[in-house]
Formats: sequence, C-alpha cells, structure tokens
Amino acid sequence: MKRPAAREAARRPPAGPRFWWRVVFCCGLGCLAALPVASAPEPVARRVLLLYPESFYRPAVVAFDAVFRRRVTELAGPAVEFDMENIGPPLRDLPDTREALQGWLRACYSRRSPDVVVAAVPEVFDCLTNAPTPLFPSSRLLLLGTAPDDAVPGNIIENTVSVVWQVNAAATLELALRLQPETRRVVVVYGSSALDGYYARRILKELEAFHGRIEVEALTGLSLEAFEERLASLPPRTVAIYNTIDQDVSGRRFIPREVLVRLRQASRVPIYSMYSTYLGHGIVGGCMTTFEEVGERAAGLVARMLAADGAGSMPRRCLSFPGRLRVDWRELRHWDLPVSRLPPGTLIINQPSPVWVHHRRETVTGLAVIALLLAGVVVLALQQRRLRQTRALLARERNALQGSQMELRHLAERLLRTDEAERTRLARELHDDISQRLAALVIGMDRLEASLDHPGETEGSRREAFAALKQALAGVAGDLHGMARRLHPAILDDLGLVRAIGAACEAFTRIEGLAVRFYSDGVREPLPQAVALCLYRIAQEGLNNAARHSGAKEVSVFVNGGDTHVELLIEDEGRGFDAEAVRWGAGMGLIGMRERVRLVHGRLDVFSQPGEGTSIRVRIPLRGETTDET
Repeated sequence: MKRPAAREAARRPPAGPRFWWRVVFCCGLGCLAALPVASAPEPVARRVLLLYPESFYRPAVVAFDAVFRRRVTELAGPAVEFDMENIGPPLRDLPDTREALQGWLRACYSRRSPDVVVAAVPEVFDCLTNAPTPLFPSSRLLLLGTAPDDAVPGNIIENTVSVVWQVNAAATLELALRLQPETRRVVVVYGSSALDGYYARRILKELEAFHGRIEVEALTGLSLEAFEERLASLPPRTVAIYNTIDQDVSGRRFIPREVLVRLRQASRVPIYSMYSTYLGHGIVGGCMTTFEEVGERAAGLVARMLAADGAGSMPRRCLSFPGRLRVDWRELRHWDLPVSRLPPGTLIINQPSPVWVHHRRETVTGLAVIALLLAGVVVLALQQRRLRQTRALLARERNALQGSQMELRHLAERLLRTDEAERTRLARELHDDISQRLAALVIGMDRLEASLDHPGETEGSRREAFAALKQALAGVAGDLHGMARRLHPAILDDLGLVRAIGAACEAFTRIEGLAVRFYSDGVREPLPQAVALCLYRIAQEGLNNAARHSGAKEVSVFVNGGDTHVELLIEDEGRGFDAEAVRWGAGMGLIGMRERVRLVHGRLDVFSQPGEGTSIRVRIPLRGETTDET
C-alpha cells in the first residue's frame, strides 16, 4: 500500500514545454529589475563664496547676509550653494599669513571653483588679487566699497563689478548742526585696529570741508575705559561721531555696537554715526545706507552674474547709491532735540505710533462698542426728548382741559345767573309795565262802560276816551312784540340772515347813534336755523360790545359765504383789548360767542390789541366742511 505523498506525486502531470516557458519569462523579469534605472541628470548647483573681514556674528554681517542669501535664492533659483570665509585682519595684513591664507583658499576650492566671489571690503579684495597667481581665475568677483575710489574698473580686473555705498560723514555732521546749531566742536571716535583707522581717515578727510566752521578732533588710541571718561568730560556745544572701535589700544577686541552702548551711557553729548546697525542703540542718527539695502543690491548683481553666459554678457558698471537721513525718536527726546528741525524726508524710528496702530483689533472693537453706546445714548436722548415733549403736550392738554372745565363752570354759572336775570327782567317788565298798563286799560274800559249809562256824556267824549284806550292798547302790543323779538328774532324765519342782520344794523344805528356799515356777498340762503341764529346773536353781541367798550365811531359788518361755508366779520377801530386777559372776565360776551360757535362746529377768531381795534371773525362750515374749533 502506497503512502499519501507518493500517491499525490503519482497524480501530478509531467513537466511540459508550457512550464519551461513560464520559468524563462520570470527569470527575464528578474534580470530587468536588477538593471540600474536611468534618471534625468540633476542640475549642477552654482556656488557663491562670501568673504567677510570679520566675525560672522557681527550685526552688519548678519543683516547683510540674511537679505543677500534670500534675494539670490529668489532671483537665481534654489540651486545655489553659499560658502563663506572669515578673512580677518590677522590673516590678511601680515605677508606670511596672507600667503598662507591664499594657499589655503586655493587648496579648499581647487576641485571646484566658485562661480561668484563676493569681497565684503576692499582689503579682502586686495588679498584676493595680490596673489602671485590668481586665486579664482574663472570666477566672477563682486567688490563692496564705501567710497568711489573703492570701485575697481572692469578693464583693470576682468569679470569684476563694484557696488559702492557711501559712508556720508558730511551729511551726518550737517544733520547734527541742524539739530544743534550751537555746536562748535565735533569729536570723531574710533579704535586702534587697521579697519578702524581705514574708515576713520576717510571720515576725517571728508570733514575737512568744515574747518573754519567748527573744530574737528580725532579721539583714538585709548582704552575702552579711557574712551568712556573722555566722553563723560566733553564740554557743552560738542557732538560726537562714532565710527568703530573694533580694538582698543590695549589690543582687546570688541563688537563695535556693544561698545556704543557703553559709550552712550557715559557720554554727556549726543552721538551720531553713519552705520544703520547703530541706530536704536545709542546714536541720535545720521546719513546712512542700511546693510539690508546693500545686500539687496548685491544680490541683484550676483543673480545677473550667475545668469550671464560669458564675460561679455555680465554687467560691467559700478553702482553707487547715497544714504538717507535716519534718526531715533527716543534719542531726540533724551537730548531734547526738536523734531521740527529735521530736514524733510528724514526717517524717524522708534516713534510711538497711535494706540490703534499697535492694537488695531482692540481699537476697532472698542470704537464699535463706543459707537453702539453713543447710538444707544442718542436713541435714549431722543426717546427722553419725545417723552418730555409728550409730557409737555399732556400738560398743555391737561391745562386746556382744566381751562375748558373752568370755562364751562363759569359759563354754567353765568347762564344760570343770566337766565334768572332775564326771568327777573321779564317779570319786572310784565309786572311794572305791561301789567300796570293793562290794569289802566281795564279801568279806562270800565269808565267808558259806565259813561254809557249817563245820558249827560256826549258822543264826542266817548270817542276821545275810546281813541285813548286804543292808542294805549297799541303801545302795549308794540312793547310785547319787541319783547318777543328779543326772545326770538322771527325776522330770521321771515326774511333770512342777511336782511335780518341788515335790519339789526339799521335799528342799532337809529337807537345807539353809532354808524354801522353792512356788507354781504355770496350767502346761499336759506341757511340752517342753528347757523343763522348763531350768526345773528353774535352780530348783536358784537355791536353791543362795540357800542359799550370800543369807543369807535364806526363799525363794519361783513357777511359772505358760498356752497361750503358762511362767514361773519365784525371790525372796529376802537381802543381794543387784551383777548387773553378778558378770557376769564365777568362778561358773557366772548364766552357766549365761543359756545355758540362750538355748537355749530365753527371757528371763532378774535384779534385785538390795546389801541389797535378789534376784529371778530366767525367761519361756520356747511355741507360737510371741517373747521378747527378755536
């Protein structure tokens, strides 16, 4: 009996041609995978060598290098490599060390020479070009200088371009004299190193133009402590121009900006300088070009050098740009120097900006809150004003209501008294006049009746007695008619308003002796009885008041109207009166007129001033016209 494995092997088919083709295909794929993959050649990085005359950590080097690298990378692309070397004074000044330095540079960059070499100062450039054999014959050179004679013409040193930025000591001293016109002395402070002396000699030569105007003194060859003592003892009307103190007389080396801080603390006079790295660290200001600007300009030239195909296409001109006046606001305040003396265009740093510049978001939020609060205050003020107006209106309405109520009470009292007086008058007239006269008539009739029984009475005497009785009876009838007319003018119903007022004016003139001129126009009659009675009574009251109080010799009465209204106007040129003063008077005249007009929804206007006469105007609407009641 066979084992299971043997049985399985017995069931496998024998290897045929198809199987071997698969084995060959897999082996071919493996060989292809083992072959190296062809790739695109990487671009060769271009090299820029930066040669600085001092430590890489000096503020000027840091400011220049940061801008230079960034701008070259932006302009020439990322495939740029930067190398930098420190060519300090101990290495470049002595002949033995200079030859050793040149040999070391040649060995370091022999395998691959840099495309561009940047010499930060002329001394470094001299170290490169004074070698027995050129250090970088295929490289292009860029020289940074601080005076026009630092520029190297392109026809002397091939493939060389210069960038000159001026150390403008004259403009700096002019700035000091403008801020401190009383100055009579300037002290130029610099150290004992070769680099200190190199730039100081240029500054002193530039300041020779001021001889005769002020005294120029060089302060050098001292220790740092001695520098502090001298600056602390300088007399008034003196300024100091600080160059550099890279090394003092004892050989100690310093960073010039740190020395400036110590000198500023000790000095009794303002200090000026031409270097931007000192601004904000103790100098008042000066005419200066920033190292960032120099780095920007140098980066543009280096980018063009890297892009040039040969010497002919390389820029071959010397670029020079002046500085700009810059001052520190804090130093101006410290030395009590007025900003108004600064020349136009001077850049002021460290000047306190308005709060909203530094805290814009908080300021905007605060202003928005203040605006909302002010808007709320304005709304509240408007609401309070409206509330005061409403209260004042309510007070006026309340006073008017109280006045109307008082007026109504007075009117009611006057009406009651007038009614009682009228009743009393009527009763007195009826009793004392009409009743007595009727009693006399009764007696006369009795006598006439008794004469009929006496034959001695003649016919003529009886006729005379009868005529006397008739005449007396007619007088009683006339008086009763007048009394009835006063109670209600029936003439209104018979003749209308215009003729009734006209008749009243004629009767008034005949009885009172006062001339009354009556005019009418456009009155549409018949008028409603209430309207006609109102105007008739007001005309009667106006004529009576004119006769009693005005002292006028003539009164004019006008009645006019139309389809929608009727008007009555009574005018005189009498002594007049104060309408408000007599509003609450004892008489019923104006009060009665006003109440009559109010009942027919009309308007009453009384215009009168003492010595200017009186005008009473009544307007009553007809057929739906509305009139403000007065």
